[in-house]
Amino acid sequence: MSDNKKGIAPTAAAIAGTIIGVAAGATAAVLSDKNNRKKVSKKLEEFRVEGQKAYTELKKRAGEANLKAQDFRKKLEAKVEEVKGETQKKLAAKKVSRKRAKKVTES
Repeated sequence: MSDNKKGIAPTAAAIAGTIIGVAAGATAAVLSDKNNRKKVSKKLEEFRVEGQKAYTELKKRAGEANLKAQDFRKKLEAKVEEVKGETQKKLAAKKVSRKRAKKVTES
């Protein structure tokens, strides 16, 4: 697996871009009035704060999911090694049994 850190996910960037684009379009439509400019400025700040909260939460959840995936992978690798060892022991036991059976039938 690659350990590349890509920062914000493309989907999150697209969502953030859409929100910013909509806000910018709405802003352009109502900027002619000073009161509207204040309201828009306040709304944009609210969007920025909410966007930052959402990004932080998304980043936290992604980190948690990554840790769970790494833990699962380690457990899976350990189980594979365990089964591999057991299989090798069984195969070795069968080879010994076949050799003994062959010696008995030859005598």
